[in-house]
Amino acid sequence: MKEASVSDDNNMIDLIISYKFNDIYYSLNYISDNYQVIHISNKHEVLRFIDENNMHNIVSKNRFPFVQVNKLLREKKFNVDTVYLSNLELTISQYIISYINPRQIVIVEDGHYNYHYNFIENNLKQKFKNVITHRDHKWFKNKVNKVQIFMPDKVHESFKSFDVDKLILKPIEDIPAHLIQKLDNKKIFIGQPLSQPRKKDNKQEKENYERIVNNIIKKYEIDYYIEHRYSKGENIINKYDFYQHGYTLEMIAPHIKNLTIYTFGSSLIISLSGYEHIDCFIVSHSQIYSGSSFLTEVCTNELLIEDEK
Repeated sequence: MKEASVSDDNNMIDLIISYKFNDIYYSLNYISDNYQVIHISNKHEVLRFIDENNMHNIVSKNRFPFVQVNKLLREKKFNVDTVYLSNLELTISQYIISYINPRQIVIVEDGHYNYHYNFIENNLKQKFKNVITHRDHKWFKNKVNKVQIFMPDKVHESFKSFDVDKLILKPIEDIPAHLIQKLDNKKIFIGQPLSQPRKKDNKQEKENYERIVNNIIKKYEIDYYIEHRYSKGENIINKYDFYQHGYTLEMIAPHIKNLTIYTFGSSLIISLSGYEHIDCFIVSHSQIYSGSSFLTEVCTNELLIEDEK
């Protein structure tokens, strides 16, 4: 792999490596005007809040889209000062960083990952990374200049060797009025990809999730169910395809007067818990695994649900 060299010239850019909208939104709070984005997802996504000329969309079902990424890096020859990203451990991220060799790295908020770190790799995968990047893990860690997250005082031990600061968001001013009006004074259930069966032929798991969520929506008169972007075809009432608009709830939050959030364990709780006009509820159900217990420390409103068949 032929890599770029670190340069001191004035043509250097900041580069965002993103897998979700908020990777870009959080990074834009700190970067210069001269930036580019490599956005990797399993479908083409339109983001309304940035200039499309700055976007390079990599659409792939493959978790490691080597061919597309390598072609882009060779064509663009990015001269990068700072890379912004939410997860430094991903193979494709490490490949890009190794190739462009930036001066430094800034890690931005990634939800559970920053507070409940459980990233474990087998030796084979780590060796694979070393082969394609020609770097060891220490090289990447030494590039990290700062970590910007919502709750620095609760950061996991694995991040404490870095300079950790509080992530302060700048509101986006030109949010469409109809989006604000649609969400204001509403109750929303935030979905997670919990309905996706761990076995391809296990439909019962998906149907059970849908039944439980539909019962909760009816009982508590919840206005909208926002499906997780990695969920597929959930049969749930009041579904609202919110992300089609190219924004996230974190972008809308400063502009609404009142909102109530329900979720089994979405890390959205972390980013929205600081707003006084937003009430959050962690929903607990014996048949649904909600994930990290850390969220119950962030959100003290817990809703215990008994099974209703």
